[in-house]
Amino acid sequence: MTRQDLFDRICTHLMTQASKSGEHKSDRLSKEYFECQYKGPDGCACAIGCLLSDAHYKAEFEGKLVEEKDVMLALRRSIGPIGPTSVPMLLKLQSVHDYKDVEDWPQELRAVGKEYKLKTKVVDDLEQEFRSKIVGHYYEWRK
Repeated sequence: MTRQDLFDRICTHLMTQASKSGEHKSDRLSKEYFECQYKGPDGCACAIGCLLSDAHYKAEFEGKLVEEKDVMLALRRSIGPIGPTSVPMLLKLQSVHDYKDVEDWPQELRAVGKEYKLKTKVVDDLEQEFRSKIVGHYYEWRK
């Protein structure tokens, strides 16, 4: 896959899903937090999880970055060769999912696209639908 192909596929996934993949948890002090996951219990997937086939996904990937050897091997087995210049972009897209507010995803995805000199038409085309989705379920999730 080319970088543009990877970018388009991930952006399409995130903009269509319009929510983070993961689950609410509590630490030993009963402080609640949200843990992002490659494959969430509700069928959602993160920026990288959407590329991983179920056959190659392993629960022990959770908490690891895409650049780690076992995750990259599973990713390559799922979608084929990935050039080394695509890995930094994948890390940035993983970071958008994990650390940016969902409502900021379109501008964050465009910023990644611009940094890697990619077309961002897919983000533009899906933004209106994305905005209508997050008004409902995203704000429910943040409660």
